[in-house]
Amino acid sequence: MDGRGEGWKTTKDCYKSIKILFLFLIPLISSGLTLDQFIDVLEQVESNGNIRAVGDSNKAYGILQIHSIMVQDYNRITKSNLIHSDCFNRETSREIAKTILINYTKNLKAVNAKHLAFIWNAGGSGWRYAEDPNYGSPKVRANLKKYWNKVLTEINK
Repeated sequence: MDGRGEGWKTTKDCYKSIKILFLFLIPLISSGLTLDQFIDVLEQVESNGNIRAVGDSNKAYGILQIHSIMVQDYNRITKSNLIHSDCFNRETSREIAKTILINYTKNLKAVNAKHLAFIWNAGGSGWRYAEDPNYGSPKVRANLKKYWNKVLTEINK
């Protein structure tokens, strides 16, 4: 290690990290929310704030209704060894959410709440549905439209 930290292998990595830091310290453009506040919204949309929630035919766990594939993705990104049941811990779920959302938005020029909601609901490429109304399958677009309306309702409370 050269003193720059594990993830700072190049100057480009450093600039990306700085961009990500500024991106999530300032409010999200369309909603005026910070990332932490946006995750608060997701907690209400996903489980009504219930840390013990189990949904989606017993496949989604915890306050943020996280699937095992997302835990695997988090482990890949962070080189961690979490297990699905760790999602019943609120702090762990929030860390997973932050990591996933930052990871899949790090190359976007301007991130908004819709990007984040679509990534959370449709996976890492979900932001594409926010960018292009004709992207992907009509069924996924319809589901995301319903999800986005739930998120907007919660944001506007």
